[in-house]
Amino acid sequence: LSTRKLITRLWLTNSLNGLVMGVVGPFLTYWFALRYGVASTEIATLYAAANLLSAVSYIGAPRIAYRLGAVRAIVVARLGAVVLMAGLALAPTFFLAAVAYMIRIMISAIGMPIRQSFVMGVAEEQSRSRVAAMANLPSQATGMIAPTIAAHLVQSVSDAAPIWLATVVRAINAALFALFFRNIRPPEEE
Repeated sequence: LSTRKLITRLWLTNSLNGLVMGVVGPFLTYWFALRYGVASTEIATLYAAANLLSAVSYIGAPRIAYRLGAVRAIVVARLGAVVLMAGLALAPTFFLAAVAYMIRIMISAIGMPIRQSFVMGVAEEQSRSRVAAMANLPSQATGMIAPTIAAHLVQSVSDAAPIWLATVVRAINAALFALFFRNIRPPEEE
């Protein structure tokens, strides 16, 4: 896979990923308070627990990548996040929403180091720094505009509309990643 093709494919998938992160990330604190009427201390406790669990999940990422292969592990993690995002939007109580959120964060965190390793493994050696820099640029760009989209959806559609948008976009992201990289193996899988 040429550097140009790799960057182009990563631009498409990472721009969708940035949109998801930009819609959900800044919005969820407000959504938890709006939907469930919970105090900021409860939300802060949830985020602390989720961050701890995501750090722990990094430990299992290499084993999952070894068993499933990098691309399949990334796609499975993203599809798992899709299911849990839908569960988050449908949760009738803060407790159930918090459980769905924490598990989603753990599953998403598993895919992150696997994706980074995969990209560096398939990038041409002399282009790795350029691929790393260019691959992350689109997620920053779409992440900047996403909070405005989330605010508009909350005001004009429903309080859960940004989560449903993120769910659909994450599913498209997983499908594109599978389509673009299903036949590409990093060196450790050869």
